[in-house]
Amino acid sequence: MCLRNKLSVAMVGIFCLLLTLSCGKNDDSNPIPCPHISLQEGEFVDSRDCQVYPMVTVNGNTWMAANLNYIDDSLEGLGAWCYDDNPENCEHFGRLYNWLTAMNGDVEGGQCLCPDGWRLPSDEDWQVLERDLGMTDAVAKAIGERGTDQGDQLKAIGECFNNPNCGASGLNCAFSGLRLANNQFTAKASEAYFWTSTQDQYGGALGRGVKTISPKIERVIYGKTQAFSIRCVKNQ
Repeated sequence: MCLRNKLSVAMVGIFCLLLTLSCGKNDDSNPIPCPHISLQEGEFVDSRDCQVYPMVTVNGNTWMAANLNYIDDSLEGLGAWCYDDNPENCEHFGRLYNWLTAMNGDVEGGQCLCPDGWRLPSDEDWQVLERDLGMTDAVAKAIGERGTDQGDQLKAIGECFNNPNCGASGLNCAFSGLRLANNQFTAKASEAYFWTSTQDQYGGALGRGVKTISPKIERVIYGKTQAFSIRCVKNQ
């Protein structure tokens, strides 16, 4: 009986030791994401690749203030591109994604390719932003170029023609261009296009466009094989 008790105590001790070692091992295998990153106010880090993005809040809704630049090896050249296939353009302008890649295969919407806690904005998310920048509800629902100077408000400061509201939103939309369905890159430094998660009934998807030559915002149904930029909006 005494031997059995001693063995039981020994087994409990070994179990506790193994449990302690196991817990320590688990802690080591799940480190805090991106521990080397020091964030400034108005920034967040994408824990998937430790890239840091600025963000801006407009009337309670927080948006990325730079284009998404996330990639994994399965996407490069198949659904995501640097403009002109030049990696330096990704550093300055983020990547261009076709719609299915932007949706991360989830055609019903949601997080899509955005970081945890963020989502690919719907058409309604964009309309909310446009109304916050002064566009009327009726105009926000229209197709084509709409509004007054809301496009200029989205642009970077200094990218407008004599408009004191230039860059007022803080979203800092750079003219990142696009990749056409025929695989050609075009319009860098003059136009920028952004996907929404909203499809239309004819097989396209709604997006937004801003141009150097116009102070307005374009709302058009685009072909999904074109490649546009992504701006994510933070979940409430």
